[in-house]
Amino acid sequence: MSTIRSKVLAAAASLTLLAGAGVAAAGSASASSAGCAFTNGCATLHGTDAASHAVAMDAKRQSSAPGTLIIGYPDIPGDGATSFDAVIHYTNGKKTTSYQDTGFTLSPTFTSVPCLLTTDPAVTPAGTPLTAGGNIMTVKSTTGTVTASPSSGSSIVLGGAGSLTIDEQYASDGTSCQAAYTGTVAQFTAGTEGAPDKAPLTIPTSPGGSIWTFLDSDTGGTFSFPGLPANVSWTPGGSLTADTSTAVPGTYSNVGVTYTAPDGAVWTATFTLKVSGIKTVNPGPNIPYFTFVYAKGGVWSNECVTANNGSGGLVLQTCTLGKDQNQDFYALDGTGAKSAALQTSSAAFRIQNVIAAVTSAADSCLTDPSSLDPATPQTDAADVAASPAGRQLRADGSCTLGVNEWTWAS
Repeated sequence: MSTIRSKVLAAAASLTLLAGAGVAAAGSASASSAGCAFTNGCATLHGTDAASHAVAMDAKRQSSAPGTLIIGYPDIPGDGATSFDAVIHYTNGKKTTSYQDTGFTLSPTFTSVPCLLTTDPAVTPAGTPLTAGGNIMTVKSTTGTVTASPSSGSSIVLGGAGSLTIDEQYASDGTSCQAAYTGTVAQFTAGTEGAPDKAPLTIPTSPGGSIWTFLDSDTGGTFSFPGLPANVSWTPGGSLTADTSTAVPGTYSNVGVTYTAPDGAVWTATFTLKVSGIKTVNPGPNIPYFTFVYAKGGVWSNECVTANNGSGGLVLQTCTLGKDQNQDFYALDGTGAKSAALQTSSAAFRIQNVIAAVTSAADSCLTDPSSLDPATPQTDAADVAASPAGRQLRADGSCTLGVNEWTWAS
């Protein structure tokens, strides 16, 4: 007879929840779910305290009064903690923005000039620097010992047999250019080297199209583009392609282009790049979270587990249809993902408070810091004390994997 009466009362209570349950399906929090109100199939969180006592989440004195402390209750046979309803809700995650480029516009910012770059260290000859036609020459690499002879700088003599590479600086047009020369004899005489490599670099300026290709009269070299905005597609052959690019639209100045010829000569220039594209904003993924409603005997109490000010001790407060995110908790699985499987999985989860996570994502998880015997009654003052820690559960524990893990079971 008492069982029938219990079910009737549960059914009557659930009638007040139908509107709330519908709101929850739309994404806002409600107090309880019909499944808990109609049955005794609710459950609670099970974990361990700081002294490795097995504990279950419960309301102190198993009271549903507002302000009741949430404590670690003895999780042993015959000492069953009362039930909560873990109500799942969903909210939209952060929106994502993406771009599909539709075209590029290029314009050079100064005329390119040939310049040789080398990774070999410069070796300054002893005595007066070498000159050729008024241009200073410096040794870049050698297999022998370098000396300068005579001191007038008219030649370089190797201390041993081998090859020699020299750079000549050209500055007649106001720019700094270099050309490479190699000698394979013991004596290198200034003025007998060949002419510098002056192959031009061509920046494309024709309007139209989504592929822009840089050119050089040499063949076999490669291009690179230092300073390009992220997600612009380019090839070593000198092409920029909008068709496969997803850069943020805008105007980018001082983008570099470098051509390295087969003989080692390098040409550099800069240009302005204007990127055109289509912006797409997509809604974020649905993110599951839970509210924990005290439901002794499977009947909704209208009181939800709440973290005071988003951290610290947990108490019961009137459910707010999700408006107070101190009552909202993520169930973090073994990968750190926010899981919807808390009620359906036997796995362990870290229970993270939504508001506390804003302040400290690393220290915002449900914890029982107490070393006291959970079966020994304590005053409220003792249970909320920080030292020695009382039995009140808190939402400022470590969220490290393997620490402060909880399972959902009856």
